[in-house]
Amino acid sequence: MADGPVRLPRTIDAPPIIFLWDIYEIAPPSVGMIAGVVTDEFLACTAIGFITSLLYRRFRDGRQEGWERHALYWIGCSLPTKARTWVNPHITRFFP
Repeated sequence: MADGPVRLPRTIDAPPIIFLWDIYEIAPPSVGMIAGVVTDEFLACTAIGFITSLLYRRFRDGRQEGWERHALYWIGCSLPTKARTWVNPHITRFFP
């Protein structure tokens, strides 16, 4: 799948890797396999998972790291955290 050398995470913020793939690339086929077993359409659901993974990789390659979290933040789906600097982007007035 990779044309060049395999890149391994060098920082703690790097995405987790399972075997040689990022978690974001292996999750859709895995979910497709599970859904295929449940619905008795193993081959079709696994193929949909692989196609989704390929499309996501093409979409992600042209963007910077962390764009998914940035997009989720701006549509209002923030991650639960106790940080005081993480606020809902749709709040227009702040009260002290």
